[in-house]
Amino acid sequence: MEKLLLVSMMHCTVSSIKSINHTQVPKYLTFDVLHQVHCKKSENRLSDAIIPKVYDLYIRVDINSQVFNGNVIIDVRVNHAVSAIQMHNIGLIISDKVFVKNVTDSSIISESINITYNNATEIMNIELDQILLADSDYKILLSFNGPIEFDMKGLYMSTYYDGGIKYIATTFSAAAYARKIFPCFDEPNFKAKFRLKVACPKDFFALANTQVINTELMHEYDESSVWRITEFEETIPMSTYLLAFTVSNFKNLTNLGNPQFSVYASSKEYKNMEFALNISRSALKALEEYTIHSYPLNKMDFIAIDDFLYGAMENWGLISFKTSRIVNPAGKRNRKKMQDIISIISHELVHQWFGNLVTCEYWDYVWLNEGFASYLEYIVADMILPEWRILEQFTTEDMHPVMLNDVRPKTHAMTRNVNTPEEITTIYDFVAYPKAASVIRMMEQLMTPEIFKIMIYRYLSNRKYNTATDEDLYETIDTFQDHFVIYNPNFPKLSDIFRSWANNEGFPILNVQYLKGTVTSTVRISQELFLPKLNESEDSSFIIPYNFITSESVKENDWNPAFNGIWRSLNGTGDNFTSNTQADWIIFNIQQTGYYRVNYDTDNWNAIINVLDSSTYRTIHFLNRAQLLDDSFNLAKSGYLDFTINLNILKYLRREYELGPITAGFKAIQFMLSHLDDQPFYEDFKNIMLNIIDEIYERVNYPSHPEYPTTFSENHHAVLKLKVNLFACRFRASLCVQDADKKMNFDDVPDIDDRPHFYCGILSSKSSQNQWNNLWNRLGEIIKSTELYRDNQEEISEILYAFSYCDNDEGRINNLLMSMLNTTQEATSNKISNDDATLVIGNLIRASKKHRELVMDFYEDHYEAVKETVPLTAVLSAFAEAINTEDHSERLKKLAANHAINVGKTIEEIEKNIHWMSMKVSEIATWVKNEKGAAIKLNFSIMAIIFSFSIIALQ
Repeated sequence: MEKLLLVSMMHCTVSSIKSINHTQVPKYLTFDVLHQVHCKKSENRLSDAIIPKVYDLYIRVDINSQVFNGNVIIDVRVNHAVSAIQMHNIGLIISDKVFVKNVTDSSIISESINITYNNATEIMNIELDQILLADSDYKILLSFNGPIEFDMKGLYMSTYYDGGIKYIATTFSAAAYARKIFPCFDEPNFKAKFRLKVACPKDFFALANTQVINTELMHEYDESSVWRITEFEETIPMSTYLLAFTVSNFKNLTNLGNPQFSVYASSKEYKNMEFALNISRSALKALEEYTIHSYPLNKMDFIAIDDFLYGAMENWGLISFKTSRIVNPAGKRNRKKMQDIISIISHELVHQWFGNLVTCEYWDYVWLNEGFASYLEYIVADMILPEWRILEQFTTEDMHPVMLNDVRPKTHAMTRNVNTPEEITTIYDFVAYPKAASVIRMMEQLMTPEIFKIMIYRYLSNRKYNTATDEDLYETIDTFQDHFVIYNPNFPKLSDIFRSWANNEGFPILNVQYLKGTVTSTVRISQELFLPKLNESEDSSFIIPYNFITSESVKENDWNPAFNGIWRSLNGTGDNFTSNTQADWIIFNIQQTGYYRVNYDTDNWNAIINVLDSSTYRTIHFLNRAQLLDDSFNLAKSGYLDFTINLNILKYLRREYELGPITAGFKAIQFMLSHLDDQPFYEDFKNIMLNIIDEIYERVNYPSHPEYPTTFSENHHAVLKLKVNLFACRFRASLCVQDADKKMNFDDVPDIDDRPHFYCGILSSKSSQNQWNNLWNRLGEIIKSTELYRDNQEEISEILYAFSYCDNDEGRINNLLMSMLNTTQEATSNKISNDDATLVIGNLIRASKKHRELVMDFYEDHYEAVKETVPLTAVLSAFAEAINTEDHSERLKKLAANHAINVGKTIEEIEKNIHWMSMKVSEIATWVKNEKGAAIKLNFSIMAIIFSFSIIALQ
């Protein structure tokens, strides 16, 4: 009992034994107890008893036999006396005993007597025959070996095609896969230096985080077995998840300078990385300017890897990219791809500061890495290529989409507890990336961009080569409070504002009631948590920074969210204030910099609608036009607002030519066109929406249009057209379909900028059958060749999108479905991958009720054959999202029951969809009826006027 009590009492109390030596160990302090005497964070975490300082790592990569072995010498500092060493290890075999040496004379002072593994925690426990003393330095020596697998984790094999299948060995260490490469202290707070040597067959060469300092050839067994040994410079202190190396025979392009930039890829692809190489130095310089911190390494390599777990990984000095995300064939105009490359490079380079220079203390705070990278990538892109107007796209590309997911039960707070290895695999989610980025953007605008930059400089200076928690960031932010209160003396602490958003899940609605008076007006505000469920409400406790603009103050601040003196805060459930204004309307959340939705009283909504549906609609900033479209739609969809408001706002969209509002409006139109197609008013509704889409399409595509956007740069205009044209052709807008059919010629490969909507539009044209045959044959040509299949993934996606979303012919859709069966050679001549087949079926389910019925017929008739390719469980999420009728719900339940598949959660979501239809469809139906009636009256009025003029003419 005393022994157990001692363990309990001393779990985080170490001072009493810090100074013991080998001869002073109390008899009751057994080895079992001793190694637990330190502040251990949890059973899934390593303690701070042993701190690594330097890893001397040797890895022998046998790429031909697909195995590796190595040894590591770890210089450590022992803070608390221990009799066991705990390190991380996944699947590695420890080849020999583990030895501990004295740092002064290299004598062995302890060795392992037993090694055990905990598969749940991935921690290896090395019991020693001697105690390691507190406040002492040691060297730990281990030898290990393991397989090089194809799992894209740790050290793994990747394939590429270059006249045949070829192989490279590469690494992916984040977030907790370095432990699969070598035994280590695999938590981000254990920063250390790395001295790396890599051995590989002489026909290959190695890259790593740092520059090569020595290369030599060595005969291993005989003259025919020659190995290349590459030694790399010692790294600066970094976390294990940033360790990277590759073994390949890739080719490269290099841009000399300081730092030296190089891009590596297969002999087929390396020249297609020239665009990436050209913009990378500019992006790095922009970051050095923005952060006022120099990049600390002397080189930066990019490497393109076909098989990669994510889009890219920010390894210090050696950034790995999935090949499809970084290559851009020279001479091909593909602006969407170019913009994506700009963004992903900017994101990974931001990580060299946020993540590498200053690293999150643990994965609880991963948003400190990813949130800053996700926002600052937009700022960097805007700094180097302002004509692309990428920064403006943040609200519609990041913030609006994340607000759809950042709701219960799917969400969690930005700062959260992460314990188990399984939980670590879930950290890279929408909260860590766009949600955190949106909150950071809000704080930037609140502090002003100029002060925010100084704050970033100070934060990086305080924590460089170290780790940080959220409180470290808040502490830095609070040093600017005095500057802020000059304009806002009663404003809450900036850190308290940030905490309220980082520690609470979801986001609020700011409810605004504008009571216009004859001399002064009253504004009443309140907050509640946004819930995407009808007839549910809940108070929220965010500290909401807000600003607003009125019809009278537009010229005064020109929609500048950082305009001094206009920021206020709501710290509680409600408040009200008076204003010396008799303005017609008021709009909160200037440029939608705040991460929340805004709902108004009906009178104010209608006043805003009157402005939007007039020639002066540009009085309202285009980002606020996007906000009004997105907020009104999602508030209406979730029961906070009548759909009439949103639909009346949507009507103005026919005047629009800015990318942000068009993107926001299209999302609302797409939802309704895809969910209302079995309603009796659908054709009338669709015609109203198509008239809007046609007007937008004509404005952005035809230079003869009086409102053609002549001031847009060519690149920004191309991105706008990509968005508009694909949407227009998907929903069969007449002008888009006609243009696609007229311009598409399979003998002359179309411009990549035009290809997506051409492929879509031709399937609705008068010659759709011939065009379908051409497109089907094109898919077959690509699929039958391994090389073409690997090289044309983007085009495959475009073709499959067209087949699943743009084709309305039942026979052709059935042919597409039948091609996915693993049956006869005829059926599989255009056999796509199982992943692509899953995507296609999911798209068909979401496309329309007609398409869903064809998919259900397919599963009912061919379940045994199709389950090998796309099991029903793989598309349940699509059914849950799309089904909104009782008949389809019953069909799915019957299909699942026949094959013993549990669809309980799916049916729960479907029942919510059905309930939504019963509650909201009537609002939309009434609006359509009124619009149709108004159109008829307008036509009669026009006819009457024409008739009157005809009579006068005859007289």
